[in-house]
Amino acid sequence: MHAVVQPLLPPASKTSRTSFALSSSPDLFHSTCSSQIASFTSTNLSQPSVLRHPHPLHGDVNSLPPKMQSLAYPQFPSTTVHLALFTHVKNAIQLRSRLVKAAEMPGQEGEVEREAVNFAFVNAGLICSSLHLKTAIHRALAAQAQNTLRTKTVHSEILWILNPTNNISEAIRRYGVSDTTESLFVIRVSGPDLQDPQSKMSQVVDGTLSPLSDLQNITDWASIRKYHKLNDIRIDDLDQEEERQWIVNVVTSTVAAKDII
Repeated sequence: MHAVVQPLLPPASKTSRTSFALSSSPDLFHSTCSSQIASFTSTNLSQPSVLRHPHPLHGDVNSLPPKMQSLAYPQFPSTTVHLALFTHVKNAIQLRSRLVKAAEMPGQEGEVEREAVNFAFVNAGLICSSLHLKTAIHRALAAQAQNTLRTKTVHSEILWILNPTNNISEAIRRYGVSDTTESLFVIRVSGPDLQDPQSKMSQVVDGTLSPLSDLQNITDWASIRKYHKLNDIRIDDLDQEEERQWIVNVVTSTVAAKDII
């Protein structure tokens, strides 16, 4: 069985497409995909500047309490991305209901409520690495800048890009907040002058603001394999760490190519 996955390409490059197969040689694919991801990261993500609270998603965390991270992308100088991880979320059912009601609420009351929940709520269990999430964010920012959003907002675009299919309802159901969600990435794309976004997040999500490095204990690898249809691909020669890195490469490559395919 061969599953074709597009390599990572820059947002503007829609002509130089190259595909390669996942077959009986995962080591070759792993090496090729890793180099593609490294190239994409250096030329497109440009390692966004961390404006405050520089906690990595994976790796050592300093002695500061867990805080929201704010990122500035050089390609989008008028945009700041605020990112936080909440664990032990207690109000997932109420939050999901609030989002549905806010979308339908009329008048000034509706505008106020939609602003209060104006975030991307991402199921942290389906995120496998920092690059995975930040690639989706970058793709959404690029679509917004180019007026090519496939969904209504840049926040819902992040969910759509994370999902391996083009079904928007499925993307929201899988990657958004559900009644059973226990860990959430909360993301706000805004101008640089948004006041106290961390407080705004905490007013909406009843959970524990956690170090972003806690992702390594949250990722649901089985669900990621299922949704990306990787269960039928045999990887006999890789240990668990190598296999997970292979999955990260495949998933990130798929996300990076989402608006190109």
